[in-house]
Amino acid sequence: MIFSYNMLLDRYSNYAAPKMKIKRMVEKGQLYLVRPGIYVDDREISKYALAHIIYGPSYISFETALSYHGIIPERAKNIISATTHKNRNKQFSNMFGDYYYKDVPQDVFPYGVAIEKDRQGNIYRMATPEKALLDTLYKINNVESIKKMKTLLFEDLRIEEESLMNMDIDFINEVGPLYKKKNIELFIRLVRKICTTNK
Repeated sequence: MIFSYNMLLDRYSNYAAPKMKIKRMVEKGQLYLVRPGIYVDDREISKYALAHIIYGPSYISFETALSYHGIIPERAKNIISATTHKNRNKQFSNMFGDYYYKDVPQDVFPYGVAIEKDRQGNIYRMATPEKALLDTLYKINNVESIKKMKTLLFEDLRIEEESLMNMDIDFINEVGPLYKKKNIELFIRLVRKICTTNK
């Protein structure tokens, strides 16, 4: 379970020194510090379930979500999330891992995010494959041509063409232009070309 410090103070309010009680529980491994003011009592809690608790509003995206959905072959070691209106990247580290937060435009932030649950029933917000790829392309320096976009997707990110064909093209066409990014304009043109060629 996830606790705020105030929740714990209330829970142990019948103790003479509730703050000391909390400190001792952390020392004994009965509570785990996620970030200042946030604790969990389950060492096996999903890393994903902590992401929006550590810093928000946010949802898991970028390479983490692409790996989660099997779009890229690499296993994501870090949890990378999207935020908005934060103006700069953030990083937090704890015993559960390293958490990174990157800004995306406010206009795209609400779209393409699914609610998932871990085995204990804790929820987390995960970008769909389409949203995660759009977010990723948004944060990468612009490429100059369709040819270089192919290199970026198929060689650098190692995405299979079949994965692109299985994506929700309507979502990409609708949400992609809201990023106002050349990379995504080229990506949309490439996806349309691939889908047309393979019909």
